Amino acid sequence: MVTVSGLTAEHLVDPLGLDVAVPRLSWRVFGADRQVSYRVRVIGDREWDSGEVASAQTLDVEYGGPPLRPEDRCSWTVEVRDETGASVVSDVARFERMPADWAPSTWICLPPPTDAHDANRPAVHVRTTVELPARVAAARLHTTGGGLVEPWLNGAQVCGDRLAPGWTDYAARVRCRSVDVTGRLVLGTNCIGAVVADGWYAGRIGWDGERAHYGRIPVGRLLLVVHLVDGSVLRVGSDHTWRARFGPVRAGDLLSGERYDARAALPGWATAAYDDTGWERAWPDPGPAGELVATRCEPVRVLREVPGRVRPGRPGSWLVDLGEVVGGWPRMTVRGEPGRIVRLRCAEALEADGSLHTANLRGAQCTDEVVLAGDELTWEASTTYRGFRYVEVTGAEPVAVSGVVAATDARQTGDFACSSVLLTTIWENVARTVRANTIGLPTDCIQRDERLGWLDDAENGFGAMTYLLDLGQFWAAWLEEVRGAQSADGAFPDVAPRLVHVADGAPGWGDAGVLLPWALWEWFADRRVLEESVDAMGRWPRWVLAANPDHRWRERRGHDFGDWLAPGESAPKDVIAQAYWARSTAVASAAARVVGRPDRELEELAARVREAFVADHVDGTGRVAGGTQTAQLLALAFGLLPAGLVPGAQQHLVASVEAHGLRTGFLGTRHLLPALTAAGRTDLAYSLALSEDPPSWGHMVRSGATTVWERWDGWTAEAGFANPYMNSLCHVSLGSVAEWLHATVGGLARDPVVPGWTRAVVRPRPGGGVTWGRTSYDSRSGRWAVSWEGGTRLEVEVPAGCSATVHLPEGGVQVVGAGSWALDGRQELRRR
Repeated sequence: MVTVSGLTAEHLVDPLGLDVAVPRLSWRVFGADRQVSYRVRVIGDREWDSGEVASAQTLDVEYGGPPLRPEDRCSWTVEVRDETGASVVSDVARFERMPADWAPSTWICLPPPTDAHDANRPAVHVRTTVELPARVAAARLHTTGGGLVEPWLNGAQVCGDRLAPGWTDYAARVRCRSVDVTGRLVLGTNCIGAVVADGWYAGRIGWDGERAHYGRIPVGRLLLVVHLVDGSVLRVGSDHTWRARFGPVRAGDLLSGERYDARAALPGWATAAYDDTGWERAWPDPGPAGELVATRCEPVRVLREVPGRVRPGRPGSWLVDLGEVVGGWPRMTVRGEPGRIVRLRCAEALEADGSLHTANLRGAQCTDEVVLAGDELTWEASTTYRGFRYVEVTGAEPVAVSGVVAATDARQTGDFACSSVLLTTIWENVARTVRANTIGLPTDCIQRDERLGWLDDAENGFGAMTYLLDLGQFWAAWLEEVRGAQSADGAFPDVAPRLVHVADGAPGWGDAGVLLPWALWEWFADRRVLEESVDAMGRWPRWVLAANPDHRWRERRGHDFGDWLAPGESAPKDVIAQAYWARSTAVASAAARVVGRPDRELEELAARVREAFVADHVDGTGRVAGGTQTAQLLALAFGLLPAGLVPGAQQHLVASVEAHGLRTGFLGTRHLLPALTAAGRTDLAYSLALSEDPPSWGHMVRSGATTVWERWDGWTAEAGFANPYMNSLCHVSLGSVAEWLHATVGGLARDPVVPGWTRAVVRPRPGGGVTWGRTSYDSRSGRWAVSWEGGTRLEVEVPAGCSATVHLPEGGVQVVGAGSWALDGRQELRRR
């Protein structure tokens, strides 16, 4: 029986604060081969009936009713009809626009006391009361901040969002969050409040040790809009009449940690009955200069809690082992007399003597302090985060310690397992790494004084990350920061937001400003993001051209990182630069064609840069200059070689791998296993994936890693930990292997010819002694799944409206549509 569910607006479930003029509506169909028509009905402040539309489209149907106004509230349903004529109507979903006018609210703050701990500002509590003379029909609380803002209402936190509103270029845009608080307000007196802390706005970011990159002190802004049953509307905003004071968080910094004094707790501070005599008036502040914009993706939330095993550590300390590296913060229950200080130090790993390995944190202290009040206390940080597995507790023996795992609350979409425990463990390690590095934006690492949005790390990790999680809106939101960080003359940066590391982008890093929007288009068929990005994409190759009119990228290469952290000889940087310029120019040209704005100049430039690459760097046998694996890989993966040279280039790659094993860094690793597979050497790809000798993913696992390292030699038995200046033990880039695990071992990949997951290629390629595998991907259209064992069992699941090209175990090819399919005795797939 046909059903329809999973309704979203702008790919978010019931968003209450959109800022787009024309929301895109999407849904998922189950129990049918295909949808043949739909009918969308919108009611509320604006009404629209699409009528029955003969179409299989289930994604990105644009709202077509009267223009939406700020704060409009709408509900909607969709009726779908399948190929048999059966129809069904969905449950009701909703979407709302955010305010355009935040009056009467203003930005408020409270200057720090002169004795602020270690120059870190204490968190500020702000509050006011409001009288409601009639029952509430509907109410929304809109919040934003320069820093971290945690809203409260009538004694309780308003929502589970953490570290909100997140990191943006506050001079350009500040994210806002809207929450339905209808059921939380009462007739009579209500209390609205918030806790405001430094966050990225006023706290430390990156390795320069400086604070206040955007603002001197954190600020908050709140607006409560209440519709009463008598038809009146009440608007209450933060202003100088609100009361403010410092609370128990005496210092809160993303890198340093949190100091919490339980003796200064303010029980009941956000209730109407609380006596705020003695509180100061809040100070008005100009606030960030950026435009107030909607939160475009899911918020950061607590996802799970990992119990810790506590044992005695060094004299006077206790050591907590979570069993895995997580992104988040510790939660502790402890007892002790008033004034006792309990200190928690966090790290990813231990030294040989059992002490914490903290050298790789560089300038990040990752240390919390809790001052006890005498009663048993359960505490967790609210103003900081880090990556860690171990916690050293001193000052009192803890009753319990656990790890709170927090990240952008994107639903998990990918799964994988196979007969190889090692490969399955590698996939699990990648999954942990991805989650840990999606706290608001795609970071390179989560522990040291960095945690920046490096463009190349994100581009390398895109496939693995997007198999694992529904990150479409996450990427779209961050790409706003990438475009905003582009210079006026077209240079993308290495990191976005462009802060601390302000250089123009290096080859591969700056190019990601072009390659990531295209990757998003290929994966989700998100035309709007491509339209938003296409002008910026075209400016980048022209920026390179302005300094390199001979079509050889020799000038303007920024930090010119090359194949970062490659073991052994790295690919020549001239080769890397030329390859990436050729690729990004071709992609920018393709994007222009997709959005209906073909760019002949870019097309000609792409051809000339590619010709220069072949002329300067490729010989008649397909060998690329330098002969390194990454040089061969970029030429193959980017399609830069004449067809006649491809077999020779593949042979050079294979020969290098057979002679030297894995020798790729950040730029080459993503392409290595797929290129070997495409060259017909799946056996060699498996041997690298299953290797436990360094450099390899298996070496990390054998060494006890539960996440993916930044470098292949992060730890070895011979040398111990590598250079701590550059040795993150939770880093996304080398996690690109998960993409190959899904596509080759699991056997499920997006058809590269068709954007979006409406057509897939199913082709398990057993090897390396792997006898069975299974993988799934829950796309926006529905769930895909492949399960196989030996050459006799193959099961495939295809969502409604989609199809798959299936390569059968004995060599045939069969195209199947929606439904569940299984291999029969005649090597043919039949419906189950």
